[in-house]
Amino acid sequence: MKKLLLCLLVLLMQGCSGAASQPADIHMKEEQYEIEQGARLDIYLPDEGLSNALEALWNRTYPAYRNALHFSQKDNSLQAHDLVWIKDTDALDEATSAYPLTGIVQHLEYPWPFKLARTARRDSFFPVSGKGLIFVYNTYTARQRGLSERDFDDFKNLAGKKDVYYQNRTLPYTIPFFFDRGDAENTAVSMKTVVQNPEFKKRLHRYRSFHARLDLHDDTLDDEAFYEDDRYVSGLVMNDTSFDSSKAYADMHLQFAPMPSLEDEQLRPVLDVYGFMANQSTRYPNAVFAFLQLVRSQAGMDVLLENNLRPLVQREDVEKLGIYDTYVKQILCAMSESQLRNTSYIKEKSSISILELYEKSNLLSLLQNSLYTKENDSHVQKVIHQDITHWILTQ
Repeated sequence: MKKLLLCLLVLLMQGCSGAASQPADIHMKEEQYEIEQGARLDIYLPDEGLSNALEALWNRTYPAYRNALHFSQKDNSLQAHDLVWIKDTDALDEATSAYPLTGIVQHLEYPWPFKLARTARRDSFFPVSGKGLIFVYNTYTARQRGLSERDFDDFKNLAGKKDVYYQNRTLPYTIPFFFDRGDAENTAVSMKTVVQNPEFKKRLHRYRSFHARLDLHDDTLDDEAFYEDDRYVSGLVMNDTSFDSSKAYADMHLQFAPMPSLEDEQLRPVLDVYGFMANQSTRYPNAVFAFLQLVRSQAGMDVLLENNLRPLVQREDVEKLGIYDTYVKQILCAMSESQLRNTSYIKEKSSISILELYEKSNLLSLLQNSLYTKENDSHVQKVIHQDITHWILTQ
């Protein structure tokens, strides 16, 4: 029943056009791909330890096709391999034609969260894991300051409490306030409207009011241990952070969760997604599909976790993975509520992405300065527009 519902969902997501069918040269028998005789896959995967673990898993699973996988940590071009490990934003720029991976999701034990798949590469990029910031709060410190778990549904509940959020004002920590899942992908945006529009003004107000309401410190340094007991209540950390020397972690005082809303609007940190692309010229497409299916099997998930990757898993499937570590389960659930990195760009200067505009122009500094001025949002917006327009024209 679950598999039928999943198939129906995939068909709906792809416009009910029948695009969910697997390619004609893909053949299955009892949910297993019929691997070609003499199959040999050349795979670029930069992590040698992960390569060895996946090769061992393949050899155990398909003893008749032992040694069919040949991993390399050199030359990451798709043209030179059957499969390559690649970041989703880099996949958008891949020039080599990719083999269509349509329909494979219907035959996966653990599909990825569909909201973390890019529309432009939905049929050719196979998401595996994610890396990015996630929200964490210290339950001990929260209790000391009169906060309960329910209070972390919305930041408005945290107002008036001491050091309630660690605000690092670099770009990754600013993105949740100015970008969201619903933003257009890979779209040309005019420099005339990139900040001079109602949505930017609304998000600017959200950013400024967040700072004022929570009375945040002027702290732009990277405090790697803000989450320890009796310091900050909450903040954002990388999802692969090592907590080996953390007392709060050892004492089970940390809780990882989706970033809270602000006035009922969900805030989402960015998650960079990594996975595989297949070369359209591969001679062994069934072996490719069998390998990708194995990566997203229970055994494949175990290998990813053992190698410190954070697999993308639908939230309802996390408990089924049988993970002993409570923190890892919390992290995987939190990741599913993240947003993808924005890939839109300036129409008049297509070499400048919107994120580069934030990082390389004065935009980020102007946003920080806006937290300490009494000028209204309209004035701040106008100043930013004038400044970044000049910057774009001089590039």
